Amino acid sequence: TALSSQVAEELSESVVIARGMAHGLSPVGLELHGLKDALEDVARFVSRTYEVSCSVECEDVHEYLTVGAQELVFRIAQELAVNAGKHSKPRSINLSVRPEEGQVILRVIHDGVPFDDTVGGKRAGMGLYLMRQRLRTLFATMHRQVDDGNPKISIATVRIPSKKSRVS
Repeated sequence: TALSSQVAEELSESVVIARGMAHGLSPVGLELHGLKDALEDVARFVSRTYEVSCSVECEDVHEYLTVGAQELVFRIAQELAVNAGKHSKPRSINLSVRPEEGQVILRVIHDGVPFDDTVGGKRAGMGLYLMRQRLRTLFATMHRQVDDGNPKISIATVRIPSKKSRVS
């Protein structure tokens, strides 16, 4: 019947989303496949879940960041992208990672409502708290801005010192 077909389709879709979430909890193969593949998984999840175009530009940063640091960068990017998809209602999101002047730069850019770290008058949740912890662990800084030329573009820039510039 039509109802059973619809239920089967929705269950199948739920399984895909659940697998995506589980993979996001533990990015299998970050060491083997790299940060770019892990970020592309996030982009696919965000695209499907929030019906938004999500793209990735990621240069090789293994020379600059340990695998552990790359996982923290992944988690920060994941939190920023999911929050943008969930709360900002953008049409597009771009995740980019590249080395620049002894640092690694993570940028998450979207064309949705600018970020507000309170939701419904309440302080931000556990995800943002954990993201701040990860930033501290990496000795990273994050700056949020709205593009002056286009007030509908929000940019979060994270600057992570290279493993070469940090004291062990």
